[in-house]
Amino acid sequence: MGVGFDGPARPLFRITMWTGLVTLFTLGLYRFWMKTRVRRWLWSSFRPGGQPLEYTGDPTEKMMGFLAAMVVIALYVGVVNLILVYFGLTLFQNTGPAYVVSGGGLIMLFFFAKYRARRYKLTRTAWRGVTFGLDKGALAYARKATVWWAFAVLSAGLLMPVTVFVLERFLTDRTRFGDGHLRQSGSVAMLYPAAVPLAVGVLVAAAAATTVIFGHRVAGTVIGVAAAAVLAYGLVHFQVTALARLTEAKSLGSLGFRFDPSPIRVFLLMARGYALALIVVFPPAVAFTTAIVALQSGPRLIQIGEKLGVDLSTLAGLPPYVLALACVPLYFAIFLLWSALRATFVTRPIYHHYAERLQLTGTSELARLKQTPRAAPEEAEGFADALDIGASF
Repeated sequence: MGVGFDGPARPLFRITMWTGLVTLFTLGLYRFWMKTRVRRWLWSSFRPGGQPLEYTGDPTEKMMGFLAAMVVIALYVGVVNLILVYFGLTLFQNTGPAYVVSGGGLIMLFFFAKYRARRYKLTRTAWRGVTFGLDKGALAYARKATVWWAFAVLSAGLLMPVTVFVLERFLTDRTRFGDGHLRQSGSVAMLYPAAVPLAVGVLVAAAAATTVIFGHRVAGTVIGVAAAAVLAYGLVHFQVTALARLTEAKSLGSLGFRFDPSPIRVFLLMARGYALALIVVFPPAVAFTTAIVALQSGPRLIQIGEKLGVDLSTLAGLPPYVLALACVPLYFAIFLLWSALRATFVTRPIYHHYAERLQLTGTSELARLKQTPRAAPEEAEGFADALDIGASF
């Protein structure tokens, strides 16, 4: 069974721009409705076996969850940090240990939010009338993710494939479709080959640093640029290849997956999409930067204009309140355009590519699956929204 994607770019751009403008004029209040509308469009564009996915999330749930999460985060940042600083000064005459413990708590909160956000999205996603789900386990995931990513960092990345596999298995084994549970098979050995281009990028970066240290700055800069390109591709290659291998090792009874996305194709789609977005965002970004410089120092702006051969004396002479008022719409225009363009030229093409390369096998298993009661919203994606995990989607 194939998975199609029939979402054209133009409607998505209109939706993201329009909902973004409404969000701007409502001072951010409409963001929950914006996110819901965009997701409904994207979800319905996926059509496994010709049947679209359905997103049933409620923006009111998101808003209430966000407010509840903000209260918890405010208490943590205020009360918990104050207590930690007090004990740090009392026991160690130093606030360093308190900040370390507080930072660890924030990292755990990040992973806690990530799990809750995933659970909410799955419980609000249905296909052929059957809803997905994710068992409770956010706190256990937060502990496990914090420990394993610490191992990955301390090992200079050598344990990153192990970390990715362990956490993905934790998530997959708790994921449901109807009354059936997915299972993650395979081993971490299948992920290490995916990290080879990334490792090559690290070695090239080390060579660039060594070249600069020995005084060959020009050669080191050239090698450094090459290293940045190799690292960027290596990261995309690892993410795409690891996703493919992990997906093919998933199963739900006799239901399986065939997935062979092209890392090069995804890398080129990302490069083209971000390049287009930067080109469009560049003019308002320059205007915003110019207004900021003029607001802080008119003479400095005139000097910059003279170096560029542009007369900026008129702009530099504008009253500060005019420049400040101009900065506000320019600032929001940058983020509004960036969000819409990224969704249109990066997210949508990659989703389309993934859908083309994904096949479901053993689909007779779907006939026996039954619907289960929909999970309560709890705080929905409140913590993820408060910490801005996943941005618009």
